Amino acid sequence: MSKLLTTQEYFNKKPTREERTAHINLNEPCEYMGFLAEEFMTHPTKTGGTDRETRIPRAVSAWEKGHELPNIKRPVIINGVKHKVETNHACKGECTNPAHIYTGTKRENDDDRMYGFSKTTRKNKNAL
Repeated sequence: MSKLLTTQEYFNKKPTREERTAHINLNEPCEYMGFLAEEFMTHPTKTGGTDRETRIPRAVSAWEKGHELPNIKRPVIINGVKHKVETNHACKGECTNPAHIYTGTKRENDDDRMYGFSKTTRKNKNAL
Protein backbone atom coordinates (compact mmCIF):
# COMPACT_ATOMS: atom_id res chain seq x y z
CA MET A 1 0.00 0.00 0.00
CA SER A 2 1.20 3.50 -0.74
CA LYS A 3 1.88 6.12 1.93
CA LEU A 4 -1.22 7.43 3.66
CA LEU A 5 -2.11 11.03 2.92
CA THR A 6 -2.49 13.46 5.76
CA THR A 7 -6.05 14.67 6.22
CA GLN A 8 -4.87 18.06 4.95
CA GLU A 9 -3.41 16.48 1.78
CA TYR A 10 -6.71 14.66 1.22
CA PHE A 11 -8.68 17.92 1.39
CA ASN A 12 -6.04 19.78 -0.67
CA LYS A 13 -7.34 17.68 -3.58
CA LYS A 14 -10.61 19.65 -3.11
CA PRO A 15 -13.04 16.74 -3.16
CA THR A 16 -16.63 17.97 -3.14
CA ARG A 17 -19.17 16.50 -0.76
CA GLU A 18 -20.71 14.73 -3.74
CA GLU A 19 -17.36 13.08 -4.56
CA ARG A 20 -16.69 12.16 -0.92
CA THR A 21 -20.12 10.55 -0.57
CA ALA A 22 -20.48 8.96 -4.04
CA HIS A 23 -19.82 5.49 -2.54
CA ILE A 24 -22.61 5.76 0.07
CA ASN A 25 -25.10 2.91 -0.25
CA LEU A 26 -27.72 2.84 2.50
CA ASN A 27 -29.30 -0.29 1.01
CA GLU A 28 -26.43 -2.23 2.63
CA PRO A 29 -26.93 -3.15 6.29
CA CYS A 30 -24.95 -1.62 9.15
CA GLU A 31 -21.94 -3.68 10.27
CA TYR A 32 -20.73 -3.99 13.85
CA MET A 33 -17.79 -6.41 13.45
CA GLY A 34 -19.45 -9.24 15.38
CA PHE A 35 -20.66 -7.07 18.26
CA LEU A 36 -24.23 -6.18 19.09
CA ALA A 37 -25.06 -2.66 17.95
CA GLU A 38 -25.56 -1.37 21.49
CA GLU A 39 -22.17 -2.79 22.60
CA PHE A 40 -20.18 -1.82 19.53
CA MET A 41 -19.77 1.93 20.00
CA THR A 42 -19.26 2.06 23.76
CA HIS A 43 -16.60 1.12 26.28
CA PRO A 44 -16.38 1.41 30.06
CA THR A 45 -14.44 4.31 31.55
CA LYS A 46 -12.06 4.14 34.52
CA THR A 47 -14.72 5.77 36.69
CA GLY A 48 -17.32 3.12 35.84
CA GLY A 49 -19.22 5.13 33.23
CA THR A 50 -19.66 4.48 29.53
CA ASP A 51 -17.98 6.34 26.70
CA ARG A 52 -18.50 6.35 22.93
CA GLU A 53 -15.93 4.47 20.87
CA THR A 54 -15.04 6.22 17.62
CA ARG A 55 -11.65 4.78 16.68
CA ILE A 56 -12.93 1.77 14.74
CA PRO A 57 -15.16 3.65 12.24
CA ARG A 58 -12.47 6.36 11.89
CA ALA A 59 -9.85 3.70 11.10
CA VAL A 60 -12.09 1.91 8.57
CA SER A 61 -12.92 5.17 6.79
CA ALA A 62 -9.31 6.39 6.76
CA TRP A 63 -8.06 3.07 5.40
CA GLU A 64 -10.70 3.08 2.64
CA LYS A 65 -9.90 6.69 1.67
CA GLY A 66 -6.10 6.35 1.98
CA HIS A 67 -5.59 9.09 4.57
CA GLU A 68 -4.68 9.30 8.24
CA LEU A 69 -7.27 9.29 11.02
CA PRO A 70 -9.25 12.52 11.13
CA ASN A 71 -8.59 14.33 14.40
CA ILE A 72 -11.06 17.04 15.38
CA LYS A 73 -8.31 18.65 17.49
CA ARG A 74 -6.23 19.30 14.35
CA PRO A 75 -8.26 21.57 12.06
CA VAL A 76 -7.81 21.29 8.29
CA ILE A 77 -7.72 24.30 5.98
CA ILE A 78 -10.36 23.91 3.25
CA ASN A 79 -10.70 26.74 0.74
CA GLY A 80 -8.86 29.04 3.14
CA VAL A 81 -11.14 28.27 6.12
CA LYS A 82 -10.29 26.12 9.18
CA HIS A 83 -12.60 23.13 9.59
CA LYS A 84 -12.83 20.37 12.17
CA VAL A 85 -12.84 17.06 10.28
CA GLU A 86 -14.62 13.89 11.42
CA THR A 87 -15.69 10.50 10.19
CA ASN A 88 -19.35 10.99 9.32
CA HIS A 89 -22.04 8.32 9.20
CA ALA A 90 -24.76 8.38 6.58
CA CYS A 91 -26.70 5.75 8.53
CA LYS A 92 -28.49 6.35 11.81
CA GLY A 93 -26.06 4.04 13.61
CA GLU A 94 -22.35 4.38 14.13
CA CYS A 95 -21.34 1.27 12.23
CA THR A 96 -18.18 0.30 10.33
CA ASN A 97 -19.70 -0.43 6.93
CA PRO A 98 -17.47 1.54 4.51
CA ALA A 99 -20.59 2.14 2.37
CA HIS A 100 -22.06 4.18 5.27
CA ILE A 101 -19.12 6.38 6.33
CA TYR A 102 -17.20 9.25 4.77
CA THR A 103 -14.66 11.88 5.77
CA GLY A 104 -16.28 15.25 6.22
CA THR A 105 -16.46 18.38 8.29
CA LYS A 106 -18.05 18.68 11.71
CA ARG A 107 -20.64 21.00 10.16
CA GLU A 108 -21.61 18.32 7.62
CA ASN A 109 -21.86 15.77 10.42
CA ASP A 110 -24.08 18.09 12.46
CA ASP A 111 -26.27 18.77 9.39
CA ASP A 112 -26.55 15.03 8.70
CA ARG A 113 -27.72 14.44 12.28
CA MET A 114 -30.19 17.32 12.19
CA TYR A 115 -31.67 16.95 8.69
CA GLY A 116 -30.69 13.43 7.63
CA PHE A 117 -27.92 12.46 5.25
CA SER A 118 -30.02 12.34 2.08
CA LYS A 119 -31.65 15.75 2.61
CA THR A 120 -28.31 17.37 3.48
CA THR A 121 -26.70 15.81 0.40
CA ARG A 122 -29.45 17.11 -1.90
CA LYS A 123 -29.34 20.57 -0.27
CA ASN A 124 -25.55 20.89 -0.53
CA LYS A 125 -24.98 18.92 -3.72
CA ASN A 126 -21.56 20.44 -4.46
CA ALA A 127 -20.87 22.15 -1.17
CA LEU A 128 -17.83 21.44 0.92
